[in-house]
Amino acid sequence: MSWTLHNPPDRPWLELTYRGLVSRAELYEALQAVLELAPQLEYLLLFADCRDLEGGHSPVDLLQLIEHIDALPLTLPFREAILMPEGRAAEAVHFYEMACRNRGIQVRVFEERTAAEAWLELLVRSAAH
Repeated sequence: MSWTLHNPPDRPWLELTYRGLVSRAELYEALQAVLELAPQLEYLLLFADCRDLEGGHSPVDLLQLIEHIDALPLTLPFREAILMPEGRAAEAVHFYEMACRNRGIQVRVFEERTAAEAWLELLVRSAAH
């Protein structure tokens, strides 16, 4: 499997890690795994570590995934922080970010883990007030 998902006990988000070539089908499998954990969560926060992502899917695959996400009847606040890969996969991640943001989906790309975590924690802190 080219992705792993876990729910760190000390963090309010899910951590999704992509490695190597990730196919269209695997993108949907990862999303489904995230959605299956959603009922246990207060917020749908996703930390996606894409540092070892190499590609394996097309811009069309990403657009279709975004359309699928946008159509979901999410009842939880959603936010996804992405750790940036290098090389050609970086272009795809920036494309994904831009396309999500154009649809109003809160996605941001980061180069450092601490900045990504701080952005995710902002939602939790602002909701607590």
